[in-house]
Amino acid sequence: MRMKKAICFILVTVLLFAACSDKDKEKHISTKIYEGLAASYATSDISDYRVIAALYNAGAPLSERVYAPEAPDGRTERHGEYLISLYYAREGGIDVSGYDAAPSLEAVKERIAKPDGLSVYEIFVCVTALRIYGEEFDGGAVTKSLESRQNGVSGGMYEYVSSGDEEMSADTVTTAYGFMVFVMLRSSVTDLNYDNALMYLAVNIGDDNTINDVQGKSSCSATAVTLTALLSSGIPTDGEVSTALLTAIDGFRSGRRYSDRKGEAVSRRTDADVLLCASSAMYGNPFTKER
Repeated sequence: MRMKKAICFILVTVLLFAACSDKDKEKHISTKIYEGLAASYATSDISDYRVIAALYNAGAPLSERVYAPEAPDGRTERHGEYLISLYYAREGGIDVSGYDAAPSLEAVKERIAKPDGLSVYEIFVCVTALRIYGEEFDGGAVTKSLESRQNGVSGGMYEYVSSGDEEMSADTVTTAYGFMVFVMLRSSVTDLNYDNALMYLAVNIGDDNTINDVQGKSSCSATAVTLTALLSSGIPTDGEVSTALLTAIDGFRSGRRYSDRKGEAVSRRTDADVLLCASSAMYGNPFTKER
């Protein structure tokens, strides 16, 4: 079993890091996606943390944009998302003097101290926020909590720590967010857990180069989030996997915008996932960069 798993990992690694011979094509598709979506936001208020981070990451001018974040409603994820959007808005030159980060920072620091009670996504936004604000926290406890959620066979992650009483299923989007935390806290993660999560993401790429959501249906957002995570591992932006997934993502486009599933209405949530993915393909994932 160990030998089979080792061979599988080697094959996945070769696939992920194989360079595509048509480098200009990949550049074109990521730029095409980014420029089309960025234009769709040109005259609208910006608030989504993924959108603001993606625009800032790509060097887009932000100082004249209207920043209209949603006030945190007490939920952990909202505190984290608010902090991230506020940070990148400020870094982009937007006047954020009317907004106070302190209450959300305190809430996030308090909650990350007990990571087992948080979802993987909540951990992701909390860790991202605390890193960019330069706040200290117990990274070892966070990664230990995530490692405890990994399926010992597949390497995929469960959204919550199992109580042992219910049957849980790992899914790709949850694993993608968890893997990005692994990248941010790499020194605290075992090689085995890191490699298994990476392998899980790679082997769940479908024959059509998309990722299925938790309902088992091909999803633009799931594909974008997963590629953003894979890019964090250092796979080449001109590689076959990046090119194939970006091309598949563009298949969900209607005009300049994107729907999560083909045939459905376009969605700003999906747009945000795709914009962050395209920006990460061009300039690196803004959340997982060294700090």
